[in-house]
Amino acid sequence: MDDVDVLPCFTRGSLIDTPDGPRLVEELALGDLVMTKDHGPQPIRWIASRLVGGHALDRHPNFQPIRIAAGAFGPSVPARDLVVSPQHRVLLSSRIVQAMFGTDEVLVAAKKLLGLPGVTQENVSSVEYFHILLDRHEVVRANGAWTETLLTGPMALKALGPEAVREISLLFPELASPSYVAPPARRIAEPRRVAQMIARHLKNQRDLVEIEKRA
Repeated sequence: MDDVDVLPCFTRGSLIDTPDGPRLVEELALGDLVMTKDHGPQPIRWIASRLVGGHALDRHPNFQPIRIAAGAFGPSVPARDLVVSPQHRVLLSSRIVQAMFGTDEVLVAAKKLLGLPGVTQENVSSVEYFHILLDRHEVVRANGAWTETLLTGPMALKALGPEAVREISLLFPELASPSYVAPPARRIAEPRRVAQMIARHLKNQRDLVEIEKRA
């Protein structure tokens, strides 16, 4: 069983913003355009899904998805409940983020937000995870919250499995170079600092998304 805990994945039913409006992730296909925060409409270069069944979830409860309730990050963010894989990163932007990281926006893995009001780990009998790869690591909107696409780092590629890596390497030959490092769309918050950041938001009763930057 590949370790989906290290992969950023959407779940079936997630609504991804496209030039024609939100579309269900399971209805998206290779070549379809999705709206990105930084570069406008971008084509999907690779998309895949996997069904994680009850046996795997019983053996690996860390595979269970994370539910981010509507409004958990701020008014209408997300606009409706968003369910993602544990390692899927979401975009946070606040004055506390600015003060701690020296940048307006950071990406934080969903599992690091457990304990926040409205952020819980599911207990489902099965879950279908979807991976979306664009030309570069991007920030897209799902259910009204900004979140990442697949970042082709070493751990993610290993977790995808050999067949998927072969397919992706045909699209992006640079991945074969040991020195290649895929640049993230935003700074990825260091796990050791996330707990401190969350504590400050709770103490000061501040929203996790209170600064909206647009391209």
